[in-house]
Amino acid sequence: MRLGSDKLDPARVLRGLRFVWVVIVLTQTIFAAHITTTDTGAFLDNALFSKTSLAVTPAAFVVFVPLAFFMRNQIYKANWVGHAITPRGYFTGNVVFYLLLWLAAVTAFVGGVAGHDSLWALIVIGMIVAIMGFNFPTGQPMRDKLPRIKDKG
Repeated sequence: MRLGSDKLDPARVLRGLRFVWVVIVLTQTIFAAHITTTDTGAFLDNALFSKTSLAVTPAAFVVFVPLAFFMRNQIYKANWVGHAITPRGYFTGNVVFYLLLWLAAVTAFVGGVAGHDSLWALIVIGMIVAIMGFNFPTGQPMRDKLPRIKDKG
């Protein structure tokens, strides 16, 4: 199978997405464990940087999470064929979704390590892991049994 082929196997796409999902959830769990078990911020005495990193952490969550949902839905919409999403669109949409959530988790991790208070970082990472849990790749949008949308007109 060529890499540029539009005829991707849905089972193969699902296996690949589940692997990506597991890797990203594991890295987020490692981020949270590192913040919890180490003395974060002990090496920084710069109070301004510490406060800035604590402000950026929730701001990144507020920006990246809605952006992740929006981007995935736009990719799904562009790859909507009949009453299902193509495997390529499902894969691309979810990878973009997972990477944007991962970017929010990395921002929280950096904020938690750089700041003297890691509570915001742990809350953000926990919420992202919960969002990832609710968005486990099942392959349902690739199936042709999605609800029929009636056209107006």
